[in-house]
Amino acid sequence: MFALNQLAKKRIKNGRLFVYENDTTDLADIYTYEGSEFVQAQNPIYFVDGITENTYFLKNKIYDAVAQEYKGDSSIPSGDLRPEMWVQSFSTKIGFEYDPLTNNEDIATVFTIANLKNYNVGGFVKVIGYWNDHDCEQRLYMWDATSVNTPDNGLIVASNVSDTGNWLLISNEVMKSEYYGVYGTHQENLPELFHYNDLYGTYSLVSPKTILLAPGDYGDGFTLYNASGKKVVFSTGASIAEGSSLKCLSFEGTGLVGFIRVGYDKNGQWHNEDASCPVRLSNVRHVIDLANSDSNKLIFDVAYDRLNPELKPVHVLNTTKSITNKVCVFEQLFGTYGGNLIFDNCEIFSEGMLNDGNIHFRNCAVKDKWFAESVRGWINPDPNYDANLSIIPSNFIHAETYLKYLTYTNPTAVTANCYGQDYDTGFTFPLSISSLQINGLKMSDGSLTIGVQSAELNDCSINSGYFSSPYLTMYDTNVKAGYLGTDGQGDRIYRHFNGCKLNKDVDLKMENCTAFNISAIDTDFGSVHRETFYSDYGLNIPTGFAENNSTTYFKNCRGIAGPDPVIPKSIITATPGTIPYFPSATQRYFVFTDEVGRLNFANRELVYEPSPFLINDLFNWHCRIRQGIIASAETLGQGTLSGVASASCKYHRNPVDNKVYYPTKIDITIDDRTPLHQVNLFNGMYLGDVTLYREER
Repeated sequence: MFALNQLAKKRIKNGRLFVYENDTTDLADIYTYEGSEFVQAQNPIYFVDGITENTYFLKNKIYDAVAQEYKGDSSIPSGDLRPEMWVQSFSTKIGFEYDPLTNNEDIATVFTIANLKNYNVGGFVKVIGYWNDHDCEQRLYMWDATSVNTPDNGLIVASNVSDTGNWLLISNEVMKSEYYGVYGTHQENLPELFHYNDLYGTYSLVSPKTILLAPGDYGDGFTLYNASGKKVVFSTGASIAEGSSLKCLSFEGTGLVGFIRVGYDKNGQWHNEDASCPVRLSNVRHVIDLANSDSNKLIFDVAYDRLNPELKPVHVLNTTKSITNKVCVFEQLFGTYGGNLIFDNCEIFSEGMLNDGNIHFRNCAVKDKWFAESVRGWINPDPNYDANLSIIPSNFIHAETYLKYLTYTNPTAVTANCYGQDYDTGFTFPLSISSLQINGLKMSDGSLTIGVQSAELNDCSINSGYFSSPYLTMYDTNVKAGYLGTDGQGDRIYRHFNGCKLNKDVDLKMENCTAFNISAIDTDFGSVHRETFYSDYGLNIPTGFAENNSTTYFKNCRGIAGPDPVIPKSIITATPGTIPYFPSATQRYFVFTDEVGRLNFANRELVYEPSPFLINDLFNWHCRIRQGIIASAETLGQGTLSGVASASCKYHRNPVDNKVYYPTKIDITIDDRTPLHQVNLFNGMYLGDVTLYREER
């Protein structure tokens, strides 16, 4: 190709130029250069104030050119179709003629560049070889007597027999490195190969935009080379030497090519819009080289296997490295094997290929499907490396990974929506959380630990759990095994179980607590928890406990008391290591539970509020209290419950339907005026089973 700039220069101010095939009226193909490609342009070419919209190029042959001057008054001459407004200015032949089919026999042949320099100037010359007669294929040189370009011993070759002019290489497709004598150990002209002119000669010939490197390891081990905005193609066995690097527009090559940086123009300036050429991990020596390649698309295509040392070196990362604003495609298992690799605002394409817990993310919506199943337990999001993540529940397959990312910044409040996720490993919520809500968590295996200040579980199925939160609420939740007690983290302990299922292996001990607020509606306690709130250490009951107004509430529950609404055993002892506390004759406090109603206690009076029940006969129902025993927590000695327990029923007539209902309130009073039997021998005491039930008269 050659440019038309010399023909048009200072000859056409306002007008147009038609270019025809030689000795015809057929319009020739004209080209412009866009990006890295020649594209066909309009013919004719329009000039306004001597300037064209683009630089235009023609193939290397003879053409007829006809110029017309514009006489109209339009600011856009190309839109003026009036023939009278256009007057022919000049016509001429342009280009140079070389037809290898007809002229091949007339062209001399020389061997080596050295012999070309000593050959008589003029016309065309075929050259074979570079340093010797057989190290480079045949190519064509043209003598340009008026060329003022600086010779580079490849594209432009000086003559030893003329002080002016140059031999010009005629090549429009690919610049092979052998044309500069560059191959194997011959690298004398490597800088010239990477820096040859875009336009050269009197006709402004267009040089190739692609460099093809012959096999060899190029560079001196420390120099940064600039391919002047060209594409570099690495033939099999060609690479950039370790320690050297190459800036280029783009490249082609399989296997190792060395440290490549893409998206650079001829001045060595990087442009984002030109950095679309992908770079593969297999193209470079190290993952850091991949990160520094400047490509907008990085492909991780080298397998990573912790058990195969031969595959590790390309991945070993002993530092923290960020990759920013890239498309990252993982075709093979990948891990860093040590350091921390951060993907910042990157678009990730991976189906289980991330094979290391030291991979982190910023400014993106993270997905656990990116990681291999085998490393889920190693994933360790860290606020030092991870930041500004969108934690979208639908992006997670595994609940434990979702919970890790949801809590990695140690937030104070967390809402975890785990619907549709699997859970088969353990997880412990950080104690920095003050308010936690978990929805739809399904655990097939593993254990969940929750000790935060306030926790709520909705529609969950827990394989095993250790829940010690002072404030704990469960709705429609099934717990198969574990501990749902407390170790005295707060003065008041709140437990709410609504619509829940607690299996037989669930421990409900309350350790070292000072008060209870417990409720349960439609809950199955596993049929074995008659001593649900029994504690090895007991409940620490301080003076004035009655004023705390602790409340228990049970309705339509199973497993807490059997077929009758039984008030199960409760224990009152001193905290281990302290002076035992014994209730006085005038002050006794018990924690009562029942499966169908509400119990409030203050001082010596308990109020039981069951659900209303319609009755037909006001006198066919009454309430009875069966008294139990007082026993020692250590010696199991027995005594007699002192005092008198009584119950009174208050019936209710509905003013709407005028019907009488089952009592809405039962008052239970225990008179403690009589001292306890053998109280001085007890470490503490508990009230035996006290049953409240209906009886026909």
